[in-house]
Amino acid sequence: MIKNENKRAIFLKRFFLVALSLAAAVLSACRGAPPPPRAEGGQINLENWDFSARGSIALDGNWDFFWNRLIPPEEFTAKAPPAPDALVSVPGLWNGLMVGGKALEGKGCATYRLRVKVSGRAGALGLKMLDAATSYRLWVNGIEIASNGAVSCSPGEARPRYLPMSVPLPENVLAREGGAGDLDFVVQVSNYRHRKGGLWESLRIGLYRDILEMRERGLALTFFLTGVIIIMGLYHLGLFILRRKEKATFYFTLLALFMGIRAMVINDRIFLHWFPGFPWGILVSLEYITAYCNIVLIALFLGALYRVELGRPLMKVVIGLGMAFGIVFALFDIGVYSMFKPAYDLYVLLGGGYAIYCLIMATLHRRGGAWLALGGMLALYLTGINDVLYNAQVINTTNLAPLGLFIYILSQSYLLAQRFARAMKSVENLSGELSDLNRNLEVKVLERTEELQAAFEEMEAMNDRLVETQNIILTELEIARRIQRQLIPQAVPEHFRVCAHYLPMEHVGGDFFDYIYFRERDCLGIFLSDVSGHGVPAALITSMMKSFLLQAGPRKESPAQLLGYLNESIMAYTGGNFITAFYCIYNKKTKKLVYSNAGHNPPILVEDGAVVHLDRVKSVPLGIMDAAELERRGKAFGEYEMHVGGGGRLFLYTDGLSDVQKYDDSSCYFGEEAMLDFITGNAHLHPSAFISDLMREIRVFQGRDFFQDDICVICLDL
Repeated sequence: MIKNENKRAIFLKRFFLVALSLAAAVLSACRGAPPPPRAEGGQINLENWDFSARGSIALDGNWDFFWNRLIPPEEFTAKAPPAPDALVSVPGLWNGLMVGGKALEGKGCATYRLRVKVSGRAGALGLKMLDAATSYRLWVNGIEIASNGAVSCSPGEARPRYLPMSVPLPENVLAREGGAGDLDFVVQVSNYRHRKGGLWESLRIGLYRDILEMRERGLALTFFLTGVIIIMGLYHLGLFILRRKEKATFYFTLLALFMGIRAMVINDRIFLHWFPGFPWGILVSLEYITAYCNIVLIALFLGALYRVELGRPLMKVVIGLGMAFGIVFALFDIGVYSMFKPAYDLYVLLGGGYAIYCLIMATLHRRGGAWLALGGMLALYLTGINDVLYNAQVINTTNLAPLGLFIYILSQSYLLAQRFARAMKSVENLSGELSDLNRNLEVKVLERTEELQAAFEEMEAMNDRLVETQNIILTELEIARRIQRQLIPQAVPEHFRVCAHYLPMEHVGGDFFDYIYFRERDCLGIFLSDVSGHGVPAALITSMMKSFLLQAGPRKESPAQLLGYLNESIMAYTGGNFITAFYCIYNKKTKKLVYSNAGHNPPILVEDGAVVHLDRVKSVPLGIMDAAELERRGKAFGEYEMHVGGGGRLFLYTDGLSDVQKYDDSSCYFGEEAMLDFITGNAHLHPSAFISDLMREIRVFQGRDFFQDDICVICLDL
């Protein structure tokens, strides 16, 4: 880590030394050279300018400006030439220029004029002009030298076009008397498609060979930078295809391709050297869409590398604004979306500033390669500021974005290469470890086999113990099942048509019923209860219920007293469980039925085709509240007495019956409605046949023999 930091410090020192040296050289060159002449009042004097020694010169300065008039060159040689409306700065825009007390807008037509004095010994001169907003015609001494598009003061006849020009001045233009002469530049410009209008680029004059050399150097540099950017993009596209998890390489690919396209479109318009007739509208669309997409792609790229520092909320804002600009571009033509360019420039400056801040934080956090990403972003940001100011006619430099893009792409490419290098190093380390592992594989396999054999033998012994334990448990459960079966009445009461069926979910269950006999042979008590839960704990509570019933004595003659006694007796033994219970006494001779309910499902009485639920005195389950609490809450166990006629039937059950579910559809229950239909439809059957058919019915409904809860049903004919 220390070694890497030393390398980084050395690199930064060398980088800043080279930058300071270049800056010093540029400043010294600027101080040593006198400022070039500028046009003033529509004239510029170049008689003392040595084109051979000092090269070409831009015809920048104040030109004569004639608004809303396309004046032919011959009118300026008449005895009474037209007077200019104003002086306008070139390169610059006529937007905002005051003419006749009114500020001009971008759309319209105008004529520019500049008189240039040159030496008769200047030699073969030429002109270099990139383009104008958005069509022009150029004359020198009445001879048309260059044109772009169709110039007209009629919006329907004007046609925009961008095509860089490097043209020689004809010999008859340069004919001089006395060794010197004037060059009269007349430029007609019209614009009805762009928000900006005017001569927004410099016109350069110089020896034609120098003009051609300048053009070739510019094209070569732009071709080189663009080619490098696109090749890097295609290279990283291949990396992404091979490893799709690396989203950063995909965003970098898109960024490089978009930047390469933009460089071809705006820098020396090299795209038009290949396709001179390319539609102007599509060309401008490419210029804007590549600008709108770049900041979004940069945000996505940096977010994939340094997501913590960029932060998801602000990153979403940056991406959202970029997409909003893209939507404006997609829905409107250039006359509308070019008006959003100032807002977009502000968005780029703020977004770029935020990205630089985040990269500074990532560098301070010692994130891998953050310092390199910061350097590339600074180069891109500073050249972007230059281009924004240059395109806004604030400064007169040139588009430096391709250079900034080149530095940025190069730095980010190196950053991604570092990431892949680290990944490859990790692979090499893992390969070395794997090789060492393979060398010792036989020993390790033998050791592991011995360990597994010992573990297997231990597992077999444990399994034998588990089987033995399971057999013991099953044996004990079988004994418990037999004991519980002994607690449940095995004989049917004499003199009564009654039948009961008890089916525990497991070996033992929590449902319980009992017949209570009295001295009077015509009386029969039926007790039914359901303990919450299942298995052994519930079965233990049912055994205690049987014990308490045996000790109840005279309390059995009153359903309410018996339930109260059971509640007080069982309170200390429930362990968090509770018991629902129902107790009734039926007198066959007097046809009287007395009952009490402790939170149990109300039994069903079928009499003369009518169905009645015995739910008059339902209270809370046993084992929840003591007698005092039940009195205080008004929940004390009460009893109800009713007269029943002959020929009726009483059906008692636990909730395991009504809660039976379909095996393949857990949302479908047997339910009370199906139970009532079965009870009323089979009331003519003997109680034993009735219960047998009922159990068969619910097995068919469920689709299997295993039930999810204990089931207990009792059927008594009245």
